[in-house]
Amino acid sequence: MGMGYQGFVRIYRSGPASNPAVLLATGASVNQAYTPLPSNSVFGSGWYNAADAAHYADGSLHYEGSVDIDLEIGEDGGGNVGTIWDYLMKWAINERAYPRSMDISPDGSRMYQYRIQSGTYFGKGSTKPTEYDAFGAWCSEISFTTGTDSLVTSSLGVMALNREESDPDGNRNFSDFEYIEQIRGVILNDYTASFAPTNPLNPDCENINPIPFWRTNAQILQIDCDADYVPFADGTPPQTNLETIDWNVSDANNPFLLQTCDGNRQPAAVLMGPHNVSGSTTQYHPQGPFDPILGPDGTYTITSPYFCACDFKFRVQIRTNNTSPATYVYIELPAIYMESDTFDIPGQDTPTFRAYNMRGLGGREKGSDDYAMPPMIMSDSDGNFVAPDANP
Repeated sequence: MGMGYQGFVRIYRSGPASNPAVLLATGASVNQAYTPLPSNSVFGSGWYNAADAAHYADGSLHYEGSVDIDLEIGEDGGGNVGTIWDYLMKWAINERAYPRSMDISPDGSRMYQYRIQSGTYFGKGSTKPTEYDAFGAWCSEISFTTGTDSLVTSSLGVMALNREESDPDGNRNFSDFEYIEQIRGVILNDYTASFAPTNPLNPDCENINPIPFWRTNAQILQIDCDADYVPFADGTPPQTNLETIDWNVSDANNPFLLQTCDGNRQPAAVLMGPHNVSGSTTQYHPQGPFDPILGPDGTYTITSPYFCACDFKFRVQIRTNNTSPATYVYIELPAIYMESDTFDIPGQDTPTFRAYNMRGLGGREKGSDDYAMPPMIMSDSDGNFVAPDANP
């Protein structure tokens, strides 16, 4: 049995198994999900005091879990800038109905392969898969989190219908993977791309991989509801000198397993449900953070509140360089309403913060382009908005 650090996760940028990218994974748990079908029948005999439930049948079988990573924005293992960011943007939001190829090894020996069978990924510079099949891995949920003295982390929900198992990978000798035999480590021993370009220790002082909390700027912004909405454009903070302590956003894709009576134990397809987007942020202000009902100046009322979904959005920007001009990537909730806010009396040595819990709403119209925005969007690795494709 291998040690935990011997395990690794690979994602593939295009095709069933081509161009793998290095992923700074902190943990992965994608396992079989058993769903037995219990019978309502009972069994009893004269010498039993009571009847017992007696029968069951095997139900459908699929694979489900999550992969946790330290978020990256710089070069991947092949020297391609922004690959991980673009992968997440497409897999979780823009192209969420389509699976991606992924390999997971818990111990550096046994490899579980979730790979599409044909075609390439559609989108930026490519075409859609030649067929929609039941292979590969779908994104069931994605979340981003950071706070003071923390890295930006992401948890990726994974769902799959099929996987292939290799033990060891590529029919190599098991001794190649043994703990005592490892000199260079499993990843370097088994990985074709250079590991150096990811710069996990930031030797060039760029502080990009992984992303520290201070490279992010998360803000609740007020916008003109009557003006054209422009993704990632500036808005007006509710208060000047308002500081963000922490933030997180989460997008649940609510996948649905389509099970059919076709003589096959496995589900027929994974279908994506509606987005379910939520987020939270903790704010600090020397005179106290704004009240979402009364507003910073206290002139609003319960019947005419300050904070409403038409006029507010939540934007996270992450700086991707240390030179001028500055460049950024973005996560944005185009329309938000306040679910709750917490304004507690803290301990005697703790500043008074205010925590806002938000819900992302879809439907905000993007200017004159005549289409509605989803409740959460991500830029590409160049910081640009990727418009939806009406005919993917």
